[in-house]
Amino acid sequence: MHLVAFVARLEEVAPEVASKVRGYLRFWGLRPFISDAGSPTVAERPGLVAELLADLVHDDAPPELATPRKAAIATAREKLAGQQLAGFDRVLAYAELVYALREDNVLLTDKLPTGLLRRASLEAGHRLVALGPLARKEDVAMLSLSELRDAAKTANDVKPLVARRKAELPWVRANPGPMTYGPPPGKLPDVRGLPEAARRINGAMLWMLGEEVSAPPPPSVSTERSTLRGLAASPGVYRGRVRVIRTTADLHRLRAGEVLVCPITTAAWMMTFQRAGALVADAGSVLSHTAIVAREYGLPAVVATSNGTSTLVDGEEVVVDGNHGTVERVAPPPTSSGQHSNLSVN
Repeated sequence: MHLVAFVARLEEVAPEVASKVRGYLRFWGLRPFISDAGSPTVAERPGLVAELLADLVHDDAPPELATPRKAAIATAREKLAGQQLAGFDRVLAYAELVYALREDNVLLTDKLPTGLLRRASLEAGHRLVALGPLARKEDVAMLSLSELRDAAKTANDVKPLVARRKAELPWVRANPGPMTYGPPPGKLPDVRGLPEAARRINGAMLWMLGEEVSAPPPPSVSTERSTLRGLAASPGVYRGRVRVIRTTADLHRLRAGEVLVCPITTAAWMMTFQRAGALVADAGSVLSHTAIVAREYGLPAVVATSNGTSTLVDGEEVVVDGNHGTVERVAPPPTSSGQHSNLSVN
């Protein structure tokens, strides 16, 4: 489905919705699904946008993310008094201020510039197709800048080069290399000499980086109970069918209530989180994107399984325990297609 056709069709049946979708895509549509100009943007996936809109139409009770947050704040404040309460309110107010700045930073300094680069590269690809060196405009992502310039100047055929790199890409994705390189990091720097605010934020960042780059636990699958182990990232227990999604190109395959099993997530994956019943990731930490957003959505999550995407299989039934960091197989994939139910236990 082409984006223009999608919005035009929506205009025929729901003009007000079409206007809002057009405004959404005008800004957010430029965002790529990963920080790579070779990745399609949201505006290039109108079919996925249409499916997610349909989910909202058929969802009788869309999740209200602010409700559990407000309840947690109220519960915390009830248990505190005096200086502890004042300290809690001060830190909460600071977090509410800087969190929005963090989100704006990711969008304005990373996602949108990448989307603009994607738009410019597709235009270059379109011109190379017309000139002859390239078969598809999207294939421009397989070229370096110098190769692109040379093809534009000389009209030399780069289709064999593109074909070779596209063939190599699956191997590269299947063999990403080690999680970290070089010797273990030394002792963290002392931040006690910094002003209070700078000390607090730098201390938090150093702790986060320590969590992110620490060695992940080795792959662990218990043959007796067929249990995959990782890090407990978001509390709760959920039973459902597995859907392995390795790249954003397959996000449309995720169906309501399924357990999303993936290498790792980025911000654009959040579009489909309303469909998931739980999350399982190969990589990550308690402060990874997958973990933080899973907690915001109230989804049980296990990260740093190392081999979840290569061990779990589409359709098999598992129990994701976000309290203890385990994923237990309980039933093989169904032998016939059809609807299946999911059971959530909190």
